Amino acid sequence: MFKCHICPSDYCNVRWYVDRTLLHTDHLNKIKILPEGYHTLTIMKLARKDSGTISFEAGGKRTYASLHVKERHPTITKALEDCEATEGEKLVLSCKTSKSCHILWYKDGCLIWNSSKYWANRLNNEATLTIHEVNEKDTGLYECEAGPVSTKAQVTVKAVPVNFKQELKGQDAEEGGNVTLCCELSKPGALVEWKKGGIALKSGEKYQMKQKATISELFIRNVQPDDSGVYSCVCGVQKTKANLKVNALPVKFKQKLMKQEATEGGSVTLCCELSKPGALVEWQKGTEVLKSGEKFLIREYEKTAELCITNLQPQDTGLYSCVTGDQKTTAEVNVKAVPVTFKQELKTQDAVEGGSVTLHCELSKPGVLVEWKKAGMVLKCGEKYQMKQKATLSELLVRNVQPEDSGVYSCVCGVQKTKANLKVNALPAIFKQKLMKQEAAEGGNVTLRCELSKPGALVEWQKGTEVLKSGDKFLIRENEKTAELCITNLQPQDAGLYSCVTGDQKTTAEVNVKAALSVVFKKELVSQELKEGDDAVLSCELSSPNVPVTWKKDSLRISQGERYTIEQRGCTQILAIHKLRLEDNGEYICITRGKKTTAILTVKDGHAVEDDAPQIIEDPDGSYTPMADDSGQCMCSTASSTGNSRTVAKIEGEAHPHFIYKLQNVTLIEGQDAKFTCTTRCTPWPDIRYISPK
Repeated sequence: MFKCHICPSDYCNVRWYVDRTLLHTDHLNKIKILPEGYHTLTIMKLARKDSGTISFEAGGKRTYASLHVKERHPTITKALEDCEATEGEKLVLSCKTSKSCHILWYKDGCLIWNSSKYWANRLNNEATLTIHEVNEKDTGLYECEAGPVSTKAQVTVKAVPVNFKQELKGQDAEEGGNVTLCCELSKPGALVEWKKGGIALKSGEKYQMKQKATISELFIRNVQPDDSGVYSCVCGVQKTKANLKVNALPVKFKQKLMKQEATEGGSVTLCCELSKPGALVEWQKGTEVLKSGEKFLIREYEKTAELCITNLQPQDTGLYSCVTGDQKTTAEVNVKAVPVTFKQELKTQDAVEGGSVTLHCELSKPGVLVEWKKAGMVLKCGEKYQMKQKATLSELLVRNVQPEDSGVYSCVCGVQKTKANLKVNALPAIFKQKLMKQEAAEGGNVTLRCELSKPGALVEWQKGTEVLKSGDKFLIRENEKTAELCITNLQPQDAGLYSCVTGDQKTTAEVNVKAALSVVFKKELVSQELKEGDDAVLSCELSSPNVPVTWKKDSLRISQGERYTIEQRGCTQILAIHKLRLEDNGEYICITRGKKTTAILTVKDGHAVEDDAPQIIEDPDGSYTPMADDSGQCMCSTASSTGNSRTVAKIEGEAHPHFIYKLQNVTLIEGQDAKFTCTTRCTPWPDIRYISPK
């Protein structure tokens, strides 16, 4: 519905339009004239074609509004239903919509296309999906999508049970041969799973599964004794199983171990070849069984068995054997010892005070005892020093180095020795925590505090360029890495910048002192009377600048925003209210430190017309040309030294119509009614027309 208000209220010559089409009251449009100059247009049974510009014409004046009709989306009038089907049957899914629209079908979120398997059809408002020869794979969630709405249903396909027509049969096989296990099902294409014990088998180099029509086969290549066991073929709840026994062949050494000789610190590999791969072997030194690790590396590759002995030492000399079953091969290993030397010498280092330093050297062989010294004095492991030895590497860790740790360090091994110089550079003191800005009341105390990177550093306190000394006014304290300045009995003149200086480092912070002053209003708020739509400015003056205040309207606090601007210019406090409304009437209060000032703001209606108030019109040449809106009584007066004189005349004229309240845009849903309203003011009553977008 569109509504318009005109003046004068008895003016009836109006028209409604949609675009350029003149509207009349009929089964789709209802035009009404209401009391007090209101006119309405109601458009019923909206369709998208009704979108356009609605206009209202009265006495040559027009007001406009837009009508936008949104399309109503289809709805599901009959939803899909969950259903069950038997394997091999044809299944039809059906649903209905409120109107004919584009339909899409989905299975488990995937779009369905027409094919020999699926066929989608639509007749008027009914949509169907036909599924031919359903099977277990057709089980799932089906969805019919009609624009923004959809309906879903779960389809469950019951499978026809499968039986084994021919069971698996037990077999014996020789190690290294191939075996085929075979069974027959009651129907082709049924999925089966092969297992050994309870473990599912996967197709690959060892196993190969075949299925042709109703026959299922499991082919096992190169069978070994550990392939023996119970094999089963599972189809749903049906299962057939059989036992496979693999007879092992005896293992022999085709190539025996050979005698080896190597140098201390090196490595040696003993190797032999067996008659078949995968045989379990055990390596021994004398009667001691060897395990793979850092010292011994045991490898097996197909028919080859290897023992690698690393980092050879003299004690590794001896007889080594490889044993499998009742077979054994033995060989001797000899290790030649070498003298110890320093492969890598100590290196001179520079360090920074407070850090850690690691001195390290490398020997020609591991496990040799060394001794660390500083300037000829033996060092002991503790909080300051830590010695480490790993393989051929020897390390000395010196923690929290200080300038006095500088000197010559040496590592001694028997008659061998390596040495290097350590130089520790002292660090300058820096500020880890700087001074922070402080604020306190007059007569109170304040403490400035900073933290240095190391204890005992000399510091100097300053105010501006003046050096401060500890006394009655200033108390200077130092505690390990912390430096403090306490200022007592604060006065306004104590405000300023204070600094703490050490070497070329400096930190500065500001101290503010709050003066204990009372505040009064030197200039109070003044009540005002303004029109709706104007801007109002309320101001007052305090005895001191930069004093925080609170503004309120009646009992509600006012905050800075789109309609309120709050300013502080020295001692003057300002509240600006933009685009006054009638609801802005009320009492406005400015509050600070327990004191307040108030004013009353009166907002007049901006549309009110005072017809009886006389208007004084001054024209230098004594003439006056009336306007169309100047109907009524007009008086001309003159004054001179001889006396006063006046004459009166009546002016009758026509006022041009104008809109007080214009048509407003509306947005509706298809099928709803639209009403347009406007208000005009005119003498005499204007000719009003509504213009339709049609």
